[in-house]
Amino acid sequence: MSTEQDIDEEPKEGNDSSSEKTLHKKKGAYQKLKRDLSEEELNSPGTQKLLLSDLDRLEDEVDDLKKFRDDYYESDKKRAILDEKLTASISKEVLYTVAISLGATLIGLSNSIWSADNNNGHIILFSGLILIIGGLISKFFLK
Repeated sequence: MSTEQDIDEEPKEGNDSSSEKTLHKKKGAYQKLKRDLSEEELNSPGTQKLLLSDLDRLEDEVDDLKKFRDDYYESDKKRAILDEKLTASISKEVLYTVAISLGATLIGLSNSIWSADNNNGHIILFSGLILIIGGLISKFFLK
């Protein structure tokens, strides 16, 4: 019974996950500083220089991220185009396979239906040939 309780226990709150630790490390030296600044503190030249420095750094990061965003959208468009081409290619392959298979089946079936007093064998043979020719055209001539 005690092993079930050990398994079902929630993790203790003192344990920080690695993502939380990296989040706190990113704040760096300014992590423990008071965030609310008074008018006097904002008017000091040191504070203004720090804020301007951070502003410049963040603007540079934004410019870098805009490049990544543009590259992402361009790659996304290319992927969508390639997906569409792949879908069209698969559709053509299915059409080709079905036409050739049905044509061959009809040609094979025409021999057993063929009789001197019935023209159904001729019609089935002709239909099978048309399907095979259509399948070949769809495969090799329609791009």
